[in-house]
Amino acid sequence: MTTKTHSTDTTSIMIRQWRLAKGTTLQELQAQTNIDHSMLSKIENGQRRWNRDHILAIADALCVEPYQLFISPEDQVLSLIEKLRKLPPAQINQALAVLNALQSNNDPE
Repeated sequence: MTTKTHSTDTTSIMIRQWRLAKGTTLQELQAQTNIDHSMLSKIENGQRRWNRDHILAIADALCVEPYQLFISPEDQVLSLIEKLRKLPPAQINQALAVLNALQSNNDPE
């Protein structure tokens, strides 16, 4: 089975941002992913292509969903989604009602 490889500077930057946001060193990430330290550094710097296995291992080690590595950890929408996921269903419904009310107040008439 062939693993597709990808490379973008944005992805590399997001991996570093997530690692730093989680307070994880490159050495700790290496130990948790079994990806060579040099390889991790090059992936973070956009000097080396990453593959699906890299993304899955890094996401798992950082306790994030793989898609999150493509989004800044400082993204406010992502932060809101994570907070909503932790609420019980009744509070999710209340939060959605508030968001709908805010949206309807901002809709042009």
